[in-house]
Amino acid sequence: MGARSRTARSSGLYAGGVRNGYNPTGALPLVPPAGEWFPEAFRGLLANAYPPLP
Repeated sequence: MGARSRTARSSGLYAGGVRNGYNPTGALPLVPPAGEWFPEAFRGLLANAYPPLP
């Protein structure tokens, strides 16, 4: 595992890869395949809801 991978995991965001020249994307790391439950993303949706949820 390269230094860029460790940095991406420690910062909490995906820092890119070979295909995009290691440019940060802002995506969450280690997400499940499309269509699978992803609790971290759901919590983010709840936290960013407008109007705010009680």
